[in-house]
Amino acid sequence: MEIKALVCSDSGLLLMAEICEGKACQATKAYRDYVGESTAVTLRLCLPWKGSGRIVIADSFFGSCQTAEWLMDELGLYCILAIKTGHRGFLKKHLVEAVKGERFTAKFMKCDVELEIGTTTFYAGAFMDK
Repeated sequence: MEIKALVCSDSGLLLMAEICEGKACQATKAYRDYVGESTAVTLRLCLPWKGSGRIVIADSFFGSCQTAEWLMDELGLYCILAIKTGHRGFLKKHLVEAVKGERFTAKFMKCDVELEIGTTTFYAGAFMDK
């Protein structure tokens, strides 16, 4: 059994939690028919703050361009996400090329993404460490 949680960055208090109960059970939960597992879990955890305009900060399990789009479109929430593999929809190739080679190189870019609510600006950064 695994637990996914939403924690307040200021107080450290647990705000929401969800027990991940296996593939069959998870497939019956809200949003799962429309998006992947990590995006669906993120949306369910953040649902009580729908429309509040708050910022969700999440690690790479929750991070994808799709999650960012759904958080804004569906819940009206902004986000800062660590994205490793869920980069479809953003120009990863350009970021990787910009930091290739020299260690400690950083590059930040922006692009406009068409969402149901209209055009939204996304920002992304890459950092070369090892």
